[in-house]
Amino acid sequence: MMVRDPEESFYFNKPMIGKPMARAEAAASASLGKFFAVADFIAFNDPAVKSYLLGREVSVLGRKGID
Repeated sequence: MMVRDPEESFYFNKPMIGKPMARAEAAASASLGKFFAVADFIAFNDPAVKSYLLGREVSVLGRKGID
């Protein structure tokens, strides 16, 4: 994962919630570490995301629902 300028995003000029941040602005944000911590947790623990990132067939086996 990396922080890029909004113009490099697949979602540039698409409707979204919030305002896109420039790379320098995002990199300077105190919240960046928290964002990457959440993203890492999802990538390493969600079966569907993990299987996709490993280039395997997407699998939801082992995914837990919200209680």
